[in-house]
Amino acid sequence: MRKIALILAFISFICLAAGCAGQEQTDYSSMDYYDPEAGFAFNAPEGFTVDAQDPDGYIYVYATGKAVPYIMIRKYEISTSLDDFKAQLKRSMADTFGNCFDEEQHNNIGGKKVLVLKFAYRLDGYDILDTRCIYEKGGAFYVFTTKEAAALGHNLNAELDYLMKNFIVIE
Repeated sequence: MRKIALILAFISFICLAAGCAGQEQTDYSSMDYYDPEAGFAFNAPEGFTVDAQDPDGYIYVYATGKAVPYIMIRKYEISTSLDDFKAQLKRSMADTFGNCFDEEQHNNIGGKKVLVLKFAYRLDGYDILDTRCIYEKGGAFYVFTTKEAAALGHNLNAELDYLMKNFIVIE
């Protein structure tokens, strides 16, 4: 019995030293998007391209070869509550598009609990559904925005779910 206990203790020591327990991925460089400075990585849905060249810090994920539909991702590191952040987004949208707030939901998308804010407005002759999914983690807000025009047959529900399932905050 003592021999078994010693063997188990030795195996536990080896696992702790070598990192056997809960092997976590540490190399994210093979993912579609990886920014160690921003602290997150993700894989894009099949048939979608990632463009991180926006000077304002937005990352666009769009159907390859098409301008729309698309998903935008942006990280906000501000010290405020979720309610204050939500109020700022609503105010910003109202300043740009007028009274366009449609609804608010708490939802689970891609296994992550998010606050969903929906806005509806008219732009360039199209009725736009602008959805902001706010994911809070590690003191930052990650906003996933979808822009869809129903008249053009857009619906990004499956792509957003896939993207959020594959979204990793590197802590």
